[in-house]
Amino acid sequence: MKRVVIVNAGGRLALSAERGDYDNLVESLQRLINGFESCQGEVVNSVEAARGLLDRTDVVIFVTAGLLGEARRIKQSHSRIRVIVLTGLVPGDEVIILSKLWYTPDLIRDAVMS
Repeated sequence: MKRVVIVNAGGRLALSAERGDYDNLVESLQRLINGFESCQGEVVNSVEAARGLLDRTDVVIFVTAGLLGEARRIKQSHSRIRVIVLTGLVPGDEVIILSKLWYTPDLIRDAVMS
């Protein structure tokens, strides 16, 4: 069973997990993951709670780029874990890497037009 931890914490710009701005996304993401065969999604409300689960976690998903530094630190210290950061903002000053396997017209439009 693949264990996925979704971190509903932090924030960026005007958005904040503490105010519930990511709750709908997190609930939808957890339902989606739990619908996959051999996957279990668990939501935590802090980076500290996520860190406590790393020894038995396969994937960590952050729902804000406001925790990108934390995501990088977890990946650096736990290289076997897949770390994903979801963001609504495409960074204009960095290289954008997109998997060809994830190609959709909407994804390409957002990457080009953002």
